[in-house]
Amino acid sequence: MMRRELSKRLAWILVVSGAMAWLSGCRASGEAPVHLGIDDGTADGGSLDAGALGTATGGLPCGIEELLTTRCQGCHSAHPSAPMPLVTYADLVAPSKSDPTKKVYALALERMTSATQPMPPSAPLGAAEIAAFETWVKAGAASGSCGADGIEGGVRDAGLPECVLASDCPGDLVCRGGLCDVECVTNKDCTPTWSCVETRCQPPPPSAGPGDASASSPYREMTSAASWSIATGIGLPTGSYSGTVFDGRYVYFAPDGAGAAALRYDTTLPFGAVRAWSTFDLSAMNASAANYRGAVFDGRYVYLVPSSAGGILARFDTHAAYRDGSSWALFDLKTVSSAVAFVGATFDGRYVYLVPSDGAALSFRYDTQGALDARSSWSTFAIRSFDANVRSFAGAVFDGRYVYYVPLGTATGPQGVIARYDVDAPFDSATSWVTLDLATLDPKAVGYRTGAFDGRYLYLVPGWTAPTPSWASSTIARYDTRATFGATASWKFFDTTNVDPKAAGFNAATFDGRHLLLAPAFNSAYHGVTLRFDTGGSLTSTGSWSKFDTTSLGSGARNMRGASFDGRYVYFAPSSGTAVRFEARTSSAPAGPPMLGGSFY
Repeated sequence: MMRRELSKRLAWILVVSGAMAWLSGCRASGEAPVHLGIDDGTADGGSLDAGALGTATGGLPCGIEELLTTRCQGCHSAHPSAPMPLVTYADLVAPSKSDPTKKVYALALERMTSATQPMPPSAPLGAAEIAAFETWVKAGAASGSCGADGIEGGVRDAGLPECVLASDCPGDLVCRGGLCDVECVTNKDCTPTWSCVETRCQPPPPSAGPGDASASSPYREMTSAASWSIATGIGLPTGSYSGTVFDGRYVYFAPDGAGAAALRYDTTLPFGAVRAWSTFDLSAMNASAANYRGAVFDGRYVYLVPSSAGGILARFDTHAAYRDGSSWALFDLKTVSSAVAFVGATFDGRYVYLVPSDGAALSFRYDTQGALDARSSWSTFAIRSFDANVRSFAGAVFDGRYVYYVPLGTATGPQGVIARYDVDAPFDSATSWVTLDLATLDPKAVGYRTGAFDGRYLYLVPGWTAPTPSWASSTIARYDTRATFGATASWKFFDTTNVDPKAAGFNAATFDGRHLLLAPAFNSAYHGVTLRFDTGGSLTSTGSWSKFDTTSLGSGARNMRGASFDGRYVYFAPSSGTAVRFEARTSSAPAGPPMLGGSFY
């Protein structure tokens, strides 16, 4: 096999590092325009020769590659959770999903020059930058090549195709060490120091002692209380929260039950500082704006998902003041349909999907390119219309092509029918959907509550309900998204009570770039047993798992209904006035957007 020096970041870190650029590039407000550093004396920034700069690797002229890399790919990367990639020549000449009559490059030029919705939204392009791109488009949008030194016509150094995720690779190749390569059989098939685990090359596991990180790994062990902190007595509302989401600076917590106080934490301030926490009373705008279960972020707006008959969706503009009512918009989902009970949501780069939690199994989809209160912006689909065994769901996960609706249960107990929607197909057509009863693969594979995606594998989190009926699942499910959806070999299961007898019934999950973390909930009683799975190991080996009981920090540190990762810390949603934070890394690293982290519930 061909090998390349690992001078670039490892693929498993790239999964999240590319995604954080998506966040930071999309949400910042008030920042100065970024230019390419070539000054022609114009007020708007430097001029740009459309064929003289940069390093292209995707069939684009150097100058166009440089422009897209510097100014566009913060959002429009190759990451599966990012909207409309603008990375390769193939991306630019593909038909636009929003208007198939236009090429992507034509739509991109329209948005660059738009007076009302310019791209990038926080720092529009300068006139010279736009002119360079427009010149290329009007000249026929020809392909090009660029050498390592930014010279047109250069040849890439020999080797396999570069990649970030497995989906970037053709055929049966997988992404390993930043390159597309074959599946492994033995350790010899992998980059030195990596190991072949379940046909997948994995980096070496952390060698840190409890609470510390080694020189080879920045990840902290979770078994030390020194890695954990709680926030109490700082004016937090005593109600519970169900769902968290991170926008690049702030972590948002959705108010559960009768609560209407949307909570926000500023990650640049100390965790226990009163000034770091803010609330906004949604009921001041509408008395029915309460009881949310889930939050999702679309690059600018944070959405709080209603779980009750109130049906009031709340949306916050992250470019505006948090405590200003004009920054919030409410929409009564009952104007779309009376079936308005949801648990969680996800975002595919354009559409927000609300996950049905009642027997009607009616999924809502919102087109973020339309007005929130316009009926035309909303679509629905009854998942039960093509599978009568479908019941309620709790959370959804997007893997770059498919949205997975996580099965929860019925009035009599848990169930395991997962539904998958192909985002490249019509939303309201049964042919765009497939279902799979996981119980046919493992009888214990029922009753899940949201999930997470690590760049290749989909994880379903064993869930719970209480008190009627009261049950807790302990079988985590993992699906290889590169394999056949309905094949038994594509799925693996593990009983989490093998790690700890209390370890069943979880609320949520998030991914920190290497580990999957499960937020504790209920198993006969509310508990605080938090689990972490090292994705560099085998799912079914207890040696790949770690645990920490958060009730050792305080009695209120249990039943945490949400989890988000900000690049350094994992935040768990408070259910009794106590917020919990885990230092996953000793230093900050780019964090994935919530679609990757799994913070949908």
